[in-house]
Amino acid sequence: MNKYTNKMQSLQDLVDTRQSITRPEIVGDRYCLLYDDYKDVTTELNTYHRVYRICAIIDMPEIDIYKGDVGGYIEEEYNLDNDELSGNMPWIYDDAMVYNGARVTDYATLHDSIRVVGNVLVSGSSVLEGDSVLQNFSPERAEFCDVFM
Repeated sequence: MNKYTNKMQSLQDLVDTRQSITRPEIVGDRYCLLYDDYKDVTTELNTYHRVYRICAIIDMPEIDIYKGDVGGYIEEEYNLDNDELSGNMPWIYDDAMVYNGARVTDYATLHDSIRVVGNVLVSGSSVLEGDSVLQNFSPERAEFCDVFM
């Protein structure tokens, strides 16, 4: 191998790495994370988090979501229930975000640019809208079930 071949191999390695980073990762049964569509956010406690946009991988006509539709942002799969077999259909719409240990389950939905951060569980048939921040940094979990705001 000559010097030129080594440089070309290094470029190919870089391209391969870049492609693996931006390729959507299937993390469950209902959605994938789009690793090339992300936002960097911080909490009130100045902790840094990267959230990724979600994209439906199946049709969910019950909540008007179809394969290929994009939703809001999550930090990791834990933030949004992704088990099709559970029968649950939570979803995060628009530019809403869930991160830093927060979780959305059951049939709860988030809309607009609301943020759910920290030790918070949104469940039941809750519908959260607007541009506010719902956060909890205490050890005791704050639970919101069947809340409409």
